[in-house]
Amino acid sequence: MASCPAYAGPICSLCCSLDARCHDLCKPHARIQAQVSEALGKLVPGRSTPGSIRSLGIISACFAVSAGLVGLTLGLIYLQTSATIHVDDLQLSNVLWKVFFALTIIIGVVAWLFVLAQQSPPRG
Repeated sequence: MASCPAYAGPICSLCCSLDARCHDLCKPHARIQAQVSEALGKLVPGRSTPGSIRSLGIISACFAVSAGLVGLTLGLIYLQTSATIHVDDLQLSNVLWKVFFALTIIIGVVAWLFVLAQQSPPRG
């Protein structure tokens, strides 16, 4: 038997592991958001708030996933183009790297605006 804060009483451990309605209230530090916030909290200055650390984590994750997808897409374009069309591979590679870094700047701004839009209070 374990003490459950959601049910305000004891609950068997099997029922606790199978029940998803409480959203793991007894384990608040086990969630990935809490672990990432704690890790980022060690890297940023002491005056930062947990909300700003959470925003930084979401921006970083959104940026990493988006940049990874763009990089994967450009890599596939490079492989397809170099296999079908006989062009200078070094020149093609340089062009695609420049496109990637230009898109990385845009991805960073869009990720930042996306997180700001998600965290802004609803109007009206």
